[in-house]
Amino acid sequence: MKENERNNHWPLVGNERIADFLEKVLAGKQATGTYIFAGPNGLGKTTTALYFAQSLFCQKRRGKEAPCGLCPSCRQFKTGSQVLPVESLLAHSDLHFIKCEEGKKNISITQVREFIGALGLSSFLNSYQIGIIKDAEHLSIEAGNALLKTLEEPKAKVVIILIANQPELLPQTIVSRSQILQFRLAPSNLIFDHLLEKYKLTRSLAKRIARFSAGRPALASKYAEDQVLFKARLAETEKFFSLFSEDFLARMKTAEEALKDNEGAVGALGVVNSWEAGMRDLYLSYFNHPDLAWTEAGEKSGLAMKDFAPAKIIVLAEEFKKARKYLNANVSPKAVLEQLIINL
Repeated sequence: MKENERNNHWPLVGNERIADFLEKVLAGKQATGTYIFAGPNGLGKTTTALYFAQSLFCQKRRGKEAPCGLCPSCRQFKTGSQVLPVESLLAHSDLHFIKCEEGKKNISITQVREFIGALGLSSFLNSYQIGIIKDAEHLSIEAGNALLKTLEEPKAKVVIILIANQPELLPQTIVSRSQILQFRLAPSNLIFDHLLEKYKLTRSLAKRIARFSAGRPALASKYAEDQVLFKARLAETEKFFSLFSEDFLARMKTAEEALKDNEGAVGALGVVNSWEAGMRDLYLSYFNHPDLAWTEAGEKSGLAMKDFAPAKIIVLAEEFKKARKYLNANVSPKAVLEQLIINL
C-alpha cells in the first residue's frame, strides 16, 4: 500500500510524511509536549491540527482508522466533516484555542495565562488537554515567556500545537523545546486531482485553480467553494499588468481601489499575493513559457514585459517578501501597497 493511500483520510493534499508522522505518534500513544506546524498560509496546518486533536480525543479509534465520529468526544466536533471549522473548537471542553485578536498586534500575556490555566485543568472526558495557538509568531514577549515556563515542565496528556507561518520569528527557546513539522507546498497535479474528486469541477477550471493556488491546497479549496473570490483574485492579478503603463497618480489610485474591496491586513495580503502571481507570469512570459502561467493574461504580460529587465523581477520578489512581512507586523495596509507600487 502506498504511503499516501495509507493515510488518505487525513485532510491533507501532499505532505503525506506529516500524516505518517502523526499516525506514528497516535499509534505510540506518546502525544505529549509541543509541536510547531510551520509553513505558508493555505497548506492546511490548522485543519490538520484540529484533525490530529480529534484523533487523540476519539474513544473508539483503532490503528490507522479515521476518528469514528460517533463517540461522545467526536460528537463534540462537526460529525462527518474532514475540514473542521474553528468555531467547532468551542464545543469541546478539552480543546483550547487562541490567536491574535482582531485589530491587535500581538497575542497577549492575558490570553496565554488563560490558555495555560485551561490546560492545567483535569480532562472532562478523562483524555487529553490540547491547546492550539494560531499566529504563534505574534506572541508578545511577555506571552512567550509565560508559555515557555509551561513548555519547560510538560505534563502527561497535555499537547500544545503552535501554528506559525513564519517560525523563524518564534523565540528560539520555544523552538528548541518543540517538535517542528514543516508543511511544504503541494504539487499542482495533486491539487488538481483533489479539486476534481472533492468538488467535481470541470478539468479546465480545476487546472486553473490548481495553478493559481500556487501549491496551497487549502487556498485552492477556498477558491473552489467561492468561485466569485477566485475570479476577483484573477482580476486583481491582471490589474497588476496595467500598473506598468500607468503614471504615479494612477498607480496610487489602483492601490486605493484595491483596498476598498479587500479590507484590513488579510485583504491586503490577498492583493499582494495576486500581484505576485502576476509578477511570476511576467517572468514566464519573458522566457516564452506562457503555458505555465497562472493567469490568462499572456498577451498583457508580454506587453508589460517589453523593455523590462528580468533582473528587476528579482528586486521585486524581495519587495513582495517585505510587503508580506510588514502586513504580518500590522503595518498600515495602505502604506504597504503604496510602497510596493512606488518600487515597481
